[in-house]
Amino acid sequence: MVIQKLKLHEWFLVYQLDHIKRHGNFLPTQIQLDISAYVNSYEQRGQKFPLNAVFVKMIGDWAAANPEAHKMMFRTWSGLKFLFGDEIRINMPIEIKHEGRSVVTAIVIRNPQNKTVEQINRELRTAKEKSIHDFPITKFAYLNSNTFYNRWLLKGLHKIINSSPNLYWKKGGGCLSVSSLSNVSKPDMPFSTFSFGPTGLTFFYKDIVRVENRSYLNLSIGVDHNCYTGIEMVSLLNRLIESFRSGEQKNFNKITQDVHI
Repeated sequence: MVIQKLKLHEWFLVYQLDHIKRHGNFLPTQIQLDISAYVNSYEQRGQKFPLNAVFVKMIGDWAAANPEAHKMMFRTWSGLKFLFGDEIRINMPIEIKHEGRSVVTAIVIRNPQNKTVEQINRELRTAKEKSIHDFPITKFAYLNSNTFYNRWLLKGLHKIINSSPNLYWKKGGGCLSVSSLSNVSKPDMPFSTFSFGPTGLTFFYKDIVRVENRSYLNLSIGVDHNCYTGIEMVSLLNRLIESFRSGEQKNFNKITQDVHI
């Protein structure tokens, strides 16, 4: 039998998850998006379909058209407050390498609705090549020991950021999130789950399912009921489904006409 103390980054993950569990009221929601037009657009050009970049682009377009979706709640010193971002920011997990091992961290994609899929894809690739030293909190959690003092520092930082919407926004945080589990499993692996995060909506997607010459993306969404009423949630998700329908081929061709991935 082995009893092992958690490393600092393992402890910090548990601490963040406990915070999310205590303060969110989550509704696990699953929808299926018809992305046939988007997949076909790349296949016709003989190009690999960049799922991560396309998803971020389309969510950015949808959020820009539905600003009420770009939202999260804070428990501040003076009571509950909503943060509505004045630009679209999506918290996006990435995997970097440090001394031969994988480290999960995150970047924020800003205003993806104003970028091409190629630009977003390049931004993701560039971020994955960065050093752990480019991510101060990740560096601190991974490279320091699990001591009382280090836990106290991370707790304090987490508390300050998560109780101050002004500071959170000033430091570049986003109001929409993609799960770190997204698009990482093997295509033939029957795996699906729901992810919950600090933002009003957290998205999880695995892979593309093909049925009778159609391509579908199974999308799980962790909806924080604190941020949306039931009517608001249904309305937003219906508009999300509509934005991904194959009938949007014309709009998609317009935003990808300069893509050479």
